[in-house]
Amino acid sequence: MSTDLLEFRGTTLAAPPRRIVSLYPSGTETLYALGLASRVVGRTSWCPVPAGGEASPMMGGTKNPDLARIRAAAPDLVLACRDENRREDVEAIEAFAPVLVADPRRVADVAPFVRQLAAAAGGDPKRAEDLAAAIESESAALRPAPRRRAVAFIWRDPWWTLGGNCYPTDLMRLLGLDNAFAAAPRSWFPVDAAAIAAARPEILLFPDEPFRFEQSHVDALRAEIPSLKDIPARLFDGSLLTWHGARTLEALRNLPGLLA
Repeated sequence: MSTDLLEFRGTTLAAPPRRIVSLYPSGTETLYALGLASRVVGRTSWCPVPAGGEASPMMGGTKNPDLARIRAAAPDLVLACRDENRREDVEAIEAFAPVLVADPRRVADVAPFVRQLAAAAGGDPKRAEDLAAAIESESAALRPAPRRRAVAFIWRDPWWTLGGNCYPTDLMRLLGLDNAFAAAPRSWFPVDAAAIAAARPEILLFPDEPFRFEQSHVDALRAEIPSLKDIPARLFDGSLLTWHGARTLEALRNLPGLLA
């Protein structure tokens, strides 16, 4: 198993897990897609609930998990993500439960991640292969529009944007959008008005998660940076940009139209 995509922290598993706590939304959704909803005994407040199924208890957020509740749930596997969860929380949890840390950085990582997660967590192999193959097929069939320089925002007060070493930037690249801050080594970081203006974007992306951007925020940015007044902006479902795993398939099918 590639440690680039999934890394066990703490003890490894002697048998497929029966009780899983997931600490990030796209991981939770992917567990559901692999037929493991009934084994998810805990999730964060940001995580989705299974369609037509019973929601597992919430155990804090991605950045502030309730460690006491997680311990009390007696998980035999905790799923975390290197970009979503804090190192100190993962280290605290690995003292009492195995932790599987995901780290896909490119769209090409997602299909192997799905297969590896299914193998590690005891997911349905057919569901995993069908999902992974569909992601690979959609990615191969993608025909991006002419390239444009983009800035994608993820937070406000101050403005935060995406760096180069992360899954959303690679997804943007496949869609014909070159992240203006791709040279930055960090996944996410604050950026000031001068840097945004100097980036000379040709399109502005305002996803609705993790921060729920609205038209008022677009207007505020244009007021702050008058040179962006005529630059097109897109408000859209942010999970399509930032969630890897099962949501990648929906992203490949729908983002080209939403960001055109």
